[in-house]
Amino acid sequence: MDNPGTLQLSYNWDYPYASAQLLLSTVFPQWRNSPNPVGLRQLTEDTANTLFKTASKPPGVGDGEDGDDAIVLHVYGPGTDVLVDRRREYYTHCLLAQHGLASPVLARFQNGLFYRLEPGRPCEPADMGREAVWRGVARRLGEWHAVVPATVTGSENGRLPSIWTVLRTWISILPEDTTPKSVLHIELQRLKERLGVTDGWNAEGMVLGHGDLRCGNVIIHPRAAGAGGVATVSFVDYEYALPCPAAFDLANHFSEWPGGAFDYRLLPSRAVRRDFLHEYTRSYTAHRGRQCSPREEDEIVATLERQVDVLRGVPGFFWGVCALVQATAFDIVIDFDAFKYAYMRFAEYWEWRADADSVRERQWAAEE
Repeated sequence: MDNPGTLQLSYNWDYPYASAQLLLSTVFPQWRNSPNPVGLRQLTEDTANTLFKTASKPPGVGDGEDGDDAIVLHVYGPGTDVLVDRRREYYTHCLLAQHGLASPVLARFQNGLFYRLEPGRPCEPADMGREAVWRGVARRLGEWHAVVPATVTGSENGRLPSIWTVLRTWISILPEDTTPKSVLHIELQRLKERLGVTDGWNAEGMVLGHGDLRCGNVIIHPRAAGAGGVATVSFVDYEYALPCPAAFDLANHFSEWPGGAFDYRLLPSRAVRRDFLHEYTRSYTAHRGRQCSPREEDEIVATLERQVDVLRGVPGFFWGVCALVQATAFDIVIDFDAFKYAYMRFAEYWEWRADADSVRERQWAAEE
């Protein structure tokens, strides 16, 4: 089912497992009388989503394993519609599935959806720096940017969103008594002027960026590695996918290598970023049906290097504002220190803005 209608059913946060079982048995009635036990396990609970994994297990499959029909129950976090355009997220998911870059949506309900689970494990921060993994990410991201059109059906008022329009919306919904609100509006305008961009960037060369390519959203597949021993990976969670320059998606991904512990020593050096961009460029051009000469590839990579370097501070501002909304929006129920996270991401931005002599900036500038 590529584009299922929305079922008039909802997940009840007061009764998590009972509600999940009820949704499962309603949407997939064939599992009610299954001779095999139906397992249900919570995978994640973050600021935007809660994921459950469920499977009807064949004989001999233990509690820690999955059958061939494992399904994800993806529940939207309560109140997070102030941050995430769920309609756009859903259309993005369907679009990606059409291109073989996401599991097809099996069913959609009022506050979530079901889709098939691809076997694998989420990356850990230490995985991101493994050459086999980052080359796999580069290849997958090059394919993603090459084959998926930037225009997302279901955009509000038929207009493409951008990082800037999303940021402006997020800042506008901060409580009026939030001291940084006016400061953030001014800083957003200064940032756009510094970069010489408008709300819609330049439509030429825009891609559909994943927008949140942190380690937990990169899945390493257990099947045999691809050419050259490179890991086969896929991406999950598309709530922040937006049309953007490829360089922003790349800069945003690199900014996530330190993980939630903010270990900036894990940031990729110039040499690693350059090799990543070569892998990305070869994948991108191949999926666009082109073949670049070594000289052309070097020129593309050099341009991307400059663009990524210019945009490296933007993810800190983007996620700092996002976390500040999470910390102050009264309808969002979260279980992490959003104020602390906002502080850390804004610190990254201000260090870049001031060209500070910090661990992060030194590691970013390191050649090896």
